[in-house]
Amino acid sequence: MLVEGEDIWLSHSPPPNHWNLANPNVSVVQFQPELVQNRLYLSGALALNQPVTLVYEVTPLVDLQLATVGLTVPTGGLESGEPCVEAEDAALAAVFEFSSHEDGVYRWFGPMKRQQTYSFYVTLIATAAGEGGVRAVVSETGSVGSVSRLAIGTSQSLDLSLYSPSLAR
Repeated sequence: MLVEGEDIWLSHSPPPNHWNLANPNVSVVQFQPELVQNRLYLSGALALNQPVTLVYEVTPLVDLQLATVGLTVPTGGLESGEPCVEAEDAALAAVFEFSSHEDGVYRWFGPMKRQQTYSFYVTLIATAAGEGGVRAVVSETGSVGSVSRLAIGTSQSLDLSLYSPSLAR
């Protein structure tokens, strides 16, 4: 059952999901997650054809030499774009390298200073009804001898959905 103001839609089958699952390659095993504070949220309510900003705030408690930050969002009926990063000290954000996105995956690489908050942004616009998960990760790989392995890794997830009677069939 969907309720929107005075409109109600009842059905035995769920509304169609027009969003596609994002690329599952952005994942991280939790490893020393206490070394990074992070928070994933939307700047406002998700509404049809209205932009809203996905925000991922990261505050490392130790210096990270080469952090990888990734955001994965559904595709299809949920458009995304305008990725950017900000920090209180603009010079800290300027060193972050953005890797081109594809299939709803956005990645940045760069050093992070401890106790500094970095905010990663992606604009979302729902063009159709649907649901899906958003994932955000921050990690750093270290070397032990000649072997690279995860040194720090943590993630956040956020479930999004947009259904309303006006979008139901």
